[in-house]
Amino acid sequence: MIVFSLSVFLGITNIYLIRNQLADLRDHKNSLNFINNDDKKAMNWLKRNKTGSMIILSDAIYSPILPVFTQSLVYFGLNFIDLATINYGVKANHVINFFFKDTDRQRKEFLKTNNISYLFIGTKNKDTEDYIIWESKKYLQKVYDAGGAKIFKVL
Repeated sequence: MIVFSLSVFLGITNIYLIRNQLADLRDHKNSLNFINNDDKKAMNWLKRNKTGSMIILSDAIYSPILPVFTQSLVYFGLNFIDLATINYGVKANHVINFFFKDTDRQRKEFLKTNNISYLFIGTKNKDTEDYIIWESKKYLQKVYDAGGAKIFKVL
């Protein structure tokens, strides 16, 4: 009975996973599993313009994949038993505060203290308020803007 129940559960789980993958294929532009070509081009720009050991700041959507495409460090990336990002929970809270709670003075200090070189805002962020506000910050210089992806250099 246990084997039968386990088989049914695993079968249903696989059907659920396959259904979600098919849904992602239909709605690939909004899927977290799909990397937009404009985002890839922006990441390639970062790779081509890499200087030393630069550190990139982005949100939870892009941070895990930026190192793969840019061969650069990110402030916070993967959470796999703290093997990929040390103090992941603490850093995740810092990033949330940076994007949603901090004042400009706190943001500028955070970027300086953590040696952040670039801020990456991808196409999946273009419908959010933070997509727009970064252009007015005096401590950032927009160095890339194409197809909805933006990169800001920290001054």
